Amino acid sequence: MNYLNINTKNFSNLVNNRRNLKNAKMSSVHDQNKITWIRFSDNATNPFKYSKYSAGYALYASEDVLIQQRGHITAPTDIGVKVPSGHYGRIAPCSRFTLNNNTDIRAGVIDADYSGKIEIIIFNHSDVDIKVKKGDPIAQIIFERIFNETEKPDVIRHSDETQNEIARGSGGSGGFGSTGGFN
Repeated sequence: MNYLNINTKNFSNLVNNRRNLKNAKMSSVHDQNKITWIRFSDNATNPFKYSKYSAGYALYASEDVLIQQRGHITAPTDIGVKVPSGHYGRIAPCSRFTLNNNTDIRAGVIDADYSGKIEIIIFNHSDVDIKVKKGDPIAQIIFERIFNETEKPDVIRHSDETQNEIARGSGGSGGFGSTGGFN
């Protein structure tokens, strides 16, 4: 198993081109301030940011797979990740793959304490089988900051006073689009 450490505070030097990321130094040490990629096999392709402004890292299929028409599969990546504390990784569609193949990527959450391989759930909404080749970009992972509360959260009873406190924001209380004027 190989590890690839990327400092989340200063990764722009690694995203200048794909060769730099492919040749990035492997390490066996995990730093809590870094994203650490874990290669479970030689079939894995290192996750890659296409530009320093990209929100996510591309994830690639580690083997050829066939998605039958109107079917779904779990595609392997042979990549794992150690997520920095206070963050999680969100699996999202890769827009080119999704548009070109009429597919959808089911959301996934990679918690900071998850230590397994990342697999991508792909739904084929087309009337033809889709062949995914080893090394094809199939999804992306976006790291987002989360609120980790160590104490049990407060639960309060609703009243006019609490509603006024909550209503300080500009959002509505009608649900399903109530903040965007769709009612």
